[in-house]
Amino acid sequence: MNHQAFLELLQRYIDGTCSPEEKQVMDYWYSLLGRDADEKPANMPKAQLEDLLWEKIQHRIHPEAEPVEPLVVRRWWQSRYAQLAAAASVVLVAGLIYLLAMRRQAEPIQWEGAPVAVSDLHQESNSSSASRVIQLEDGSRITLGRNSQVYYPKPFANNQRVVYLTGNAFFEVTKNPKRPFMVYTGTLLTKVVGTSFSIRSTNNHLEVAVITGKVIVEKATSKPAGQASAIFKAGDNGVVLTPNQKVTFFPKNGHFITGLIENPIPIIKPETGAEEAPVSPKFRFDDTPLADALTEIEAAYGIDIVVGNEAIADCPITADLSQQPLYTKLEIICTALKAHYEVKGTRIILTGGNCH
Repeated sequence: MNHQAFLELLQRYIDGTCSPEEKQVMDYWYSLLGRDADEKPANMPKAQLEDLLWEKIQHRIHPEAEPVEPLVVRRWWQSRYAQLAAAASVVLVAGLIYLLAMRRQAEPIQWEGAPVAVSDLHQESNSSSASRVIQLEDGSRITLGRNSQVYYPKPFANNQRVVYLTGNAFFEVTKNPKRPFMVYTGTLLTKVVGTSFSIRSTNNHLEVAVITGKVIVEKATSKPAGQASAIFKAGDNGVVLTPNQKVTFFPKNGHFITGLIENPIPIIKPETGAEEAPVSPKFRFDDTPLADALTEIEAAYGIDIVVGNEAIADCPITADLSQQPLYTKLEIICTALKAHYEVKGTRIILTGGNCH
């Protein structure tokens, strides 16, 4: 490995854009060079990190010999040894990358309830620093997060569309009730007909958040059913999510925790009697009773809002909230009424307050 190639690989390693195989190689080098496993390269100035690591690599492939031979002979031997050692290091790194890649392809990836060999599926990966959009044959789109992969049969089966995910992704699924769309993520199975949703993976939990449509999230305990009617049912070991809702699943204890997404957005619905003409909520209130204002907000976001203090239900609200996010809308209303709101599960609870 020459110096320039080393610098390029190190930069990708620091940026988190190197391939999994390159990362394993760099981790391997760090372990060989006696680095502290807990030390984070990102905490060290880049120039210092380059110099230190390259110096140690050079020191390893240029070990000092005992000064028992004439200087000119020792320098010739070191020079020749350095060439051989440098060449061997290139072979070692390249071979290690190749072997890791081959082992990665040969081993089956285990998704609970649906073990699939990589060789049987089409694979798409994203090793860049930006998201990558993947267009599927059925018109669906996957926006793949960094260091994430999806695997799927190409073409899809006639009765279902199955995708296997490692990492993070946002899905925009083309509606087709006869061919449900299913995503396996570790021990979790997400089932939809046509919708948009995201899946995020961390070391200890999985999160599914719904933007549009309906999603069923459950533990992956069996292979996909053969009939669409059997697939698209909520089992006892899962939850049903609607827009602006999310669920966090903890595989270790099998717990589901439902909640609301970080930034809920209005659900655009067709106007009554019109052909799919979208209607945007106005959110402009002029002495509107609180109960009526909240009913409009509930309908727009598909979220239940409960007023704990019935005495403020008729309090008049005058405000233009058309440009405000949901939680800002609620903060403005609560400030005017000296009330408070709290998100509990998939509902919002208003407490306290008065009309004066």
